[in-house]
Amino acid sequence: MRKFVIYYRVSTKKQGDSGLGLAAQERDVGLYLDNYAEEPWEIVGKFTDIESGANGDRPELWKAIDLAEKLKDWEGGRLVVNIVEMPIKCPVAPLEFTFLADSFFKEKGMRDKVEMTYVTPLPGAFTKPIAAEAFGNTLDEKGIAVEPDFMLMEVDNEKKALVSYDEREIPFDLLVTVPLNMGADFIA
Repeated sequence: MRKFVIYYRVSTKKQGDSGLGLAAQERDVGLYLDNYAEEPWEIVGKFTDIESGANGDRPELWKAIDLAEKLKDWEGGRLVVNIVEMPIKCPVAPLEFTFLADSFFKEKGMRDKVEMTYVTPLPGAFTKPIAAEAFGNTLDEKGIAVEPDFMLMEVDNEKKALVSYDEREIPFDLLVTVPLNMGADFIA
């Protein structure tokens, strides 16, 4: 059975109190689980932070990571961070997760057992030209491969691979997917 640890974050207390940001994230996670997750699956924990992206102190994130660590059934392999499509709520969040995962695996003493790939529909990992110029080599320096211009067609759970419309395949042992942010129903 696949086990999932769910982490939600909104930037401000107002956004958190409104429910719009959290409701959209919960809906998107539900869409992923219902449509793409290999069955059977189980949610083993849910965590929510109401913190600015500039604030690195995210206690609920660390609780989610601690829970994932306690599962201890993953000893290394291919970790793929996949952005399904744009727009997403917070464009830097997948990069933040990737860098946190890199740090987490280093601290755990197993980074050399983890092959990390950042898969994006964009031409690169960074969305802004200034950031791309300043930080473009950061992922490479950390040993994190970037697979750009990847338009996801399907998640093949039998092969444990992402498949793009141009038939590229990215194998994974552990997949972290950032779903499309559809917006609130009343906007449509």
